[in-house]
Amino acid sequence: MRFQVHLAVAFSLSSIPGTLGHYFFPYFIHNGNVTEYYEYVREDTQGYMPWKGNYNNDDFRCNTGSFQYASQTDVNKVKAGDQIGFGTDFGALIEHPGPMQVYLSKAPGDVHDYDGSGDWFKIWELGPTSFGNDGIQWGVTGRSDFTFTLPKETPAGQYLVRIEHIALHGAGEFGGAEFYFNCAQIEVESDSTETPGPVVKIPGVYTGYEPGILFYMYRDYWRNYTMPGPNVWPLSIGSSIYAEGVTGTPTGTWSAPAVTPMIGSATATSSSQVQSGYSTPLAASQRAQSPSSSVSAMPVVTSEAAAETTPALSSSTQIIDGSCGTVTITTTTTVSEDSLTTTASGCIPDRITTTTTVTVFPTGN
Repeated sequence: MRFQVHLAVAFSLSSIPGTLGHYFFPYFIHNGNVTEYYEYVREDTQGYMPWKGNYNNDDFRCNTGSFQYASQTDVNKVKAGDQIGFGTDFGALIEHPGPMQVYLSKAPGDVHDYDGSGDWFKIWELGPTSFGNDGIQWGVTGRSDFTFTLPKETPAGQYLVRIEHIALHGAGEFGGAEFYFNCAQIEVESDSTETPGPVVKIPGVYTGYEPGILFYMYRDYWRNYTMPGPNVWPLSIGSSIYAEGVTGTPTGTWSAPAVTPMIGSATATSSSQVQSGYSTPLAASQRAQSPSSSVSAMPVVTSEAAAETTPALSSSTQIIDGSCGTVTITTTTTVSEDSLTTTASGCIPDRITTTTTVTVFPTGN
């Protein structure tokens, strides 16, 4: 019955033979052997993917209703250092852009009785393969199966293995990233006494605001990508994948400082800080969706680009000692692109000018 349901969904959604935009990972792979459909992978009642938002739901671990299938799912016996992996429904090729990651969680006893509420650690990730004017190229593209080495340092025991693909084609707004995931049940033979880490909880590993999840990918100047979640265990060089050259991106907001210049014996005081900046669609989305925002008293640069702010009083205003009046403060922010190359004309201003009028009070009043 389960097979028939997935078969109908797969054929109704696939417009190109051999490709599929919405998929599960029902096949577990061990040392090159593709096992039976949902033999070692927990089934679920989701029926259709993707999963979007709702990052605090317990079903975000192994998919909707999967725990009810735990007792019916076999446990694959593997050795630390073996090659393991997953395959998609019916060999469907993944075309959605985005990273793939694999987590392990050790059961305190029999994995059939384990709901995944313990600690999880990441053992493998597959991100971008290149950056360029044609956009980001991803390692998942055009593939239907994904294999990797179970770390030889993995301690003995029974585990859940969670594969996760995050599709980013709609991730320029909060909740737009698409998640595809399933869990397999394994028993590891090992003599290792290592302690895996860093560990996270699922749910809890993501908020949806991570730069690798809230990510507007349709820009030709991207030169790096930050993989969501913790670093890979064992020791990883980090979770950011870089291309040669720029390691930052021209997104964000610059905030001009509040200025308190002296004019003779009078003090000019701005009643509020002045915010100036530029935005791309991604930056605008991040600010609109962020649960909180603040204005910095100094210029904030969220890329490798440097900003230099120069306040100046308007020459048209004269303040005589002891008098009151107004003065115009013009703040100019100059952006240095630091060898950043982009073909998007006009998206990065050389200077940003903000003007505000403030009230000047005599000193001592």
